[in-house]
Amino acid sequence: VSDELWNELKPYFLPENHPIKANLDALFSMQRLLTSRKTLKHAGFNVLKHPQREIVIARHPALKGYLVKAYLDNKRIDEWRWWKKRIDGARQIQECIDRYNFNALMKTPKKWIYPLPSEPSPPNVPGIQRKNFILVVEDMNILSKKENKKAFKARMTTPLLDAIFIVLSENLLVDSIFAPNIPFSRDGKIAFIDTEHFNNVTRSMKYWKLLKYLSPEMREYWKMIIPSPEQNPAAPPI
Repeated sequence: VSDELWNELKPYFLPENHPIKANLDALFSMQRLLTSRKTLKHAGFNVLKHPQREIVIARHPALKGYLVKAYLDNKRIDEWRWWKKRIDGARQIQECIDRYNFNALMKTPKKWIYPLPSEPSPPNVPGIQRKNFILVVEDMNILSKKENKKAFKARMTTPLLDAIFIVLSENLLVDSIFAPNIPFSRDGKIAFIDTEHFNNVTRSMKYWKLLKYLSPEMREYWKMIIPSPEQNPAAPPI
């Protein structure tokens, strides 16, 4: 890693005194864990099922309250770009939540870059692109897909929809208009977990896509507060 890149990413690094830093150091110094999903599992990680197969999301008993996200060494990608973007998005969303005093209604995970130890190195074979960083994320304790579907129908309120609309529209969160990306957590709050796609001016905000997750009453309210089809050409008649 060049000094220039290191200095650019330094403000994003997990603090040295963070409670899980020593455990991360111990785990990732043992062996090259990003060789495969299997090596992660053998080291005690619970690799979670996720629709985006490119990325690995995992929990570990020694990292209680946190998730790690990683690209394996066989993926041809500069991982740090995506980690930086996700952290910037999370910070911007949190700033918006704080500014409007929405903390009782919603949250977004704190995220940090963890620089992997220089050794062990990945095998020196074709098709390998060494990964130097992983992402550490606060575990939001979100509901299961089935539970979240029910919660969106039963627990959604007009103040919560107002807050969701403000955060979506002010930050142009084009992928947070789907219930799986803004799930309910065990503490009753909505969690903005997709923080990568923010300030997106290349895609229009399709607010109407949230309608199918809501109860009939909340559906009518959402229609009232989102831009009409005339204001938002991407919207179908509703």
